[in-house]
Order: sequence, then C-alpha cells, then structure tokens
Amino acid sequence: MGDRNKRIATALIGIPPIIAYIIYFDNIGFFLAVLLLILLSVREFIAMLECAGVKVMLWPAYFGSICLPYGIYTADVRFFTGALLFTSILTMATKLFSDEPLNDTFDSIGGTLVTVLYAPFMFSFLVLLRKLGVHYIFLLCILIWVSAT
Repeated sequence: MGDRNKRIATALIGIPPIIAYIIYFDNIGFFLAVLLLILLSVREFIAMLECAGVKVMLWPAYFGSICLPYGIYTADVRFFTGALLFTSILTMATKLFSDEPLNDTFDSIGGTLVTVLYAPFMFSFLVLLRKLGVHYIFLLCILIWVSAT
C-alpha cells in the first residue's frame, strides 16, 4: 500500500469519528479531547527543544499546560492570570532550588515558558471557537487545509 493510499484510508477511517465528536459531544468532552491534544503537543515540543539543547523543566511545563487551557475554558481571567503567574514563579523557583548548575538558566526558563504558552494557548482557542459555534471549527479546518495544499 502506497503512502497516498495510507493517507486516504486514514482520512476515511479517522475523520468521521472526529466530526461526530465535534458535533455531538458536550463542551467538557470537547475540552478534555483538546486537553489531550495539548498534552501530546507539549510532549512533542519538549522533545524538539531538548534535541536543540534546551532543557525544559517538566513539572512546571505540564502544570501550566493544564491550568492555562482550563482558565480559558472556564473564561475565568483571574484563574488564567494566576495560573500564568504561578507557573512563571514555579519555573523560576524550580530552577533556583535545583541541584543543576545555573549556566543555561535563561534558556531553560524561557524554553519552559514558551512550552506553556505555545501549544496550550493556541489549541485553547478551539474550545472558544466551539463555544461560539461548531461551524467555526469546520471553517478553521477548511482554512488550514486550503492553506496547506
């Protein structure tokens, strides 16, 4: 089976359940699916940063990657800003009180905070779009597909 046929088979098998999930499940189910997508993306982003030589602090990265989307889901600005502030302080305190040398402190803290803000913040907008209407999710998918081909 060629590469093109695998892609077509994957699309035919994978897309209908995803469409049904987007349309028929409630907001909390969709949020949990997006949170799973966020955590997988954060794991990949951390692996990419570590291949580039940037050490990411895992505990603050995953903590912020869960709390920030939750703040966006609940539309609680105080929780979101508090989680962002607490994640920043936790990142700096973790680096400060660790046994590791402070040689690449800025790279490590910066990599951790970029990890917390990049994928979680971007994918959280899917939850906001779903609250506005399911058709916006499909519009976004069509726009991404058109611009990627």
